[in-house]
Amino acid sequence: MNERGNQRSMSSDRAGFSILEILIALVVLTVAVMSLSTVSLAAARQGRRISGRSFEIGLLTQEIDRAVAAPIESLAVKIGQTRLDTPVVAAPWTYARRVTISGRADSLTVGVTILPLSPLQRPDSIAQTVLRTR
Repeated sequence: MNERGNQRSMSSDRAGFSILEILIALVVLTVAVMSLSTVSLAAARQGRRISGRSFEIGLLTQEIDRAVAAPIESLAVKIGQTRLDTPVVAAPWTYARRVTISGRADSLTVGVTILPLSPLQRPDSIAQTVLRTR
């Protein structure tokens, strides 16, 4: 009976976690949380970049549609002209637009460039050919 008592007291002394085991678990947990936060931050940046790019493409499409909506006769008068408009505020950013018209009277190329006023975005452009149909 005395031997059993000694075995029980030794096993009851080992119950629970040691400080070393807790520290190792905390280090592993910290590494896991840091790697997840890095991935989360990268995904947020990528999402913001894609959102900005889709907004930019929408602006370009809107601006080229607006520029091409005029009759070709009124556009032909402006061949060789470049017009830089005053800044336009479109949430979430402000930009200036430059419209360039080139070509011949029966086939014009209308180019639109958006120039963001924020250093976070970069300029982009689009061109469309307008043909006289008769």
